[in-house]
Amino acid sequence: MEWVGVGGKEGGCHWGGSRVGCVGAETQGASRHDGAIIRGHAHPAPGWRQGPRGHEARRCEACAIPIPPPHRAGGWGGTGMEKKFGYRVWKISASKEVRTKLLGFRCSFLNEPKDNLKKYWQAWQKAFEEAREKSKKRTRFKSPPLFLPVRFQLGGVVRGNHNAPVVIDLRSQGELRISRAGIRFPLKPSLTRALREENSLTPRPEFIAQITSQGRLRIIAFRRPRAELRLPIRVIGVDINSRHGITVVSLDIEATGARLVSRLRLKPPNHGWRKRLTSELQRHADTGRGEVPLALPFVLTTERAGRLARKMRHREKGLNAAFVQHVLALLRRLIREAVGRGYSVLVAMDPINPETLRGTGLQGTLLRVVRRVENLALYEGVALALFGRNGNGVSGKLCPLCGGKGVEVAPRRYQCPHCHIEWNRDYNASFRAILLVLQKRAPESAEALRRWLQEHPRALL
Repeated sequence: MEWVGVGGKEGGCHWGGSRVGCVGAETQGASRHDGAIIRGHAHPAPGWRQGPRGHEARRCEACAIPIPPPHRAGGWGGTGMEKKFGYRVWKISASKEVRTKLLGFRCSFLNEPKDNLKKYWQAWQKAFEEAREKSKKRTRFKSPPLFLPVRFQLGGVVRGNHNAPVVIDLRSQGELRISRAGIRFPLKPSLTRALREENSLTPRPEFIAQITSQGRLRIIAFRRPRAELRLPIRVIGVDINSRHGITVVSLDIEATGARLVSRLRLKPPNHGWRKRLTSELQRHADTGRGEVPLALPFVLTTERAGRLARKMRHREKGLNAAFVQHVLALLRRLIREAVGRGYSVLVAMDPINPETLRGTGLQGTLLRVVRRVENLALYEGVALALFGRNGNGVSGKLCPLCGGKGVEVAPRRYQCPHCHIEWNRDYNASFRAILLVLQKRAPESAEALRRWLQEHPRALL
């Protein structure tokens, strides 16, 4: 894979495609430069620099169709850095009776596959052998999920494989059917709206259904669109800080100047009190001597304390997952709004150094945000600039106009002794990430943004 460097003061940038293998395949590594990389599948217009296209997607030898890696709790396999496709996953809520039927359908399909769907059985068999080989290094073997094609019914239009056993009817309330298993149940309205929106995208994603060994059902959409980088363009700057949250700055860059779209700060949930309470409950469950700082209306037995501790930990994971989904929903809305208006989109992100998060409660949450944003950029077909991979991140202490070192005048507030402007360190990191990318890709747009900051200095506070 070849890259084109677009170095900056705080590290170079790279541009290129990415790829991943089929189920169980190893991912291809990406070369890096000083501090940042730019990845994507966009073709820039004249005036924008880009390296050669990334490798084309390699398809599974068994079924000749692209299949994403299996979904697992807490994310997808691999590092999340190199993928051929971007993906979206919807978990289908089903009753215990439906899950039992799904397990029966999975078993019958794997024992006696239909001729027109035999390639999916072959793909599962190959994944099974690879998983069995890898399980020799572990204590527990986990059967891979079964992938099946999906057919959508939208009004008088049928999209997808006409022989697909999984049918999703989006004509009215939304319904999922698997006739061979006798399964038929309604979908949630939010899921129905989301699937209608995905089917209206151009290019349309490919859909598959996933049935796990526990009888859980998921719908997976994956695609890799290509777009042009040209004016007008929406640039989204994302800065991640372990203590002060995530700042998102969105700007529309046009030939006539720049316009601020949004400037937000998103903070992850605080689990300090919840962790203390969970620790005391678990201590009471283990030893019977925990000091629970609450007046409970019932007798706290050791069994009940253990159940409450498990519920508290489950609640903590749910809040962290909801925060990640909230960040992705915000970025997805900004991207699709710009694409709908005919804008190109570029995301400049300064992820946090993983070493600074080691052993902290936010380690999994913030690193998951980085991986999901990378996947979002692939799925939506936008360019992504990443800084700080080798510790050379974007500094919020430097002046966005002249690049000089600022003087701290208040907590996380700095002033430039030459330009005499003040800024908030977190918002400035997002603005400077945008400026560093534009300086190498479109210097005229970077100058237009600097003029806009001189006229609107309060955007930095």
